[in-house]
Amino acid sequence: MEVCNNRTYKKNLIAQSRIIAKGERIRDVQHLVNKYGVKPSKWVNKSSS
Repeated sequence: MEVCNNRTYKKNLIAQSRIIAKGERIRDVQHLVNKYGVKPSKWVNKSSS
């Protein structure tokens, strides 16, 4: 069994994910905007399965 490091695992997970919502279509996007200060249009909600 091959052991991969955390960085490789995350890259693979992100590469295989699919977008399920963007920007204003994300349920709690206003909370993310308030907490991190990024425009709603920059947020993406992805699914790994």
